[in-house]
Amino acid sequence: PLAAMGPIAPVAAARLLGLPVGRRASPADEEQLDALVQAELRSRIGALFAAPARRAWEQALVARISSARGREGRVPTASSAHSLSPPLSFLPWPSPSQVEGGGWGLYAQGRAEPGSVVALYQGAVYDTRDLETLASKVVWGNGYLIARAGGWFLDGLPRGASKALWDEARVRERKRTGTTVHTEEENPWAVGHYANHPPKGKRDNVAIYALDLTPEHLEEIGREWVPNVNHRAPEDGGAEGIHTVVFVALRPIAPGEEIFLNYNIDHSSGGGAKPHWYHDMPQRRGVLACTPICA
Repeated sequence: PLAAMGPIAPVAAARLLGLPVGRRASPADEEQLDALVQAELRSRIGALFAAPARRAWEQALVARISSARGREGRVPTASSAHSLSPPLSFLPWPSPSQVEGGGWGLYAQGRAEPGSVVALYQGAVYDTRDLETLASKVVWGNGYLIARAGGWFLDGLPRGASKALWDEARVRERKRTGTTVHTEEENPWAVGHYANHPPKGKRDNVAIYALDLTPEHLEEIGREWVPNVNHRAPEDGGAEGIHTVVFVALRPIAPGEEIFLNYNIDHSSGGGAKPHWYHDMPQRRGVLACTPICA
């Protein structure tokens, strides 16, 4: 079963990011607020890869590896925040999930404030013209496929045909632009695919926001740090920019806390049983419900 995770509405996202928002928002206001939110998220993502922050997270990763030696899959504790130096106060940390049968999950090293960029979502980006490829090679049994506004699909499955198509797209991008798009091995923020659906008794603490990046935006951030490549090349009519998603904190996330995303799976239109680990959750205010894709 696949689902389109509910995105944060522009008004709610603007409030999370501390942007000025009126008490009432018209459709025209929503468009304007979306433009402001997009610009603010681009700025925050760019700051993550600017030299000061990059030095800080590189040092933190070295300390993380050293402290975890002999303790594979160690979960971060509150004290692990001390290994973060300014301007960095938070870093996502993949580790075994506390969710039964959840495999690996994602945790907070340090504290993420509301509106913080928590993670990026690596993988190939498809559009509606690629539905045949999606149906034949990608969709079945793939719980890592996100559908977002505008008819774009992000496939974050790190194995099988999905990974082969992702690797192929990265090689093509390198030949076309001379830039190697970094994966989670080099980019510690490209780990959104580790975030699990919350177990019973827990609530989601992040949601996604659809982010549209032009070639100019990609250059400003650093093309290598945006962990997505279009499946369809520009010379074949594909987009020049990247249509992706960013994971944003809905509330303060404490050091050592596991990061959860509401998968929003809905089989009301058919498509088989929900996974045994899944349970429905109340929709958060300001997070939109999406029409799911059901396999």
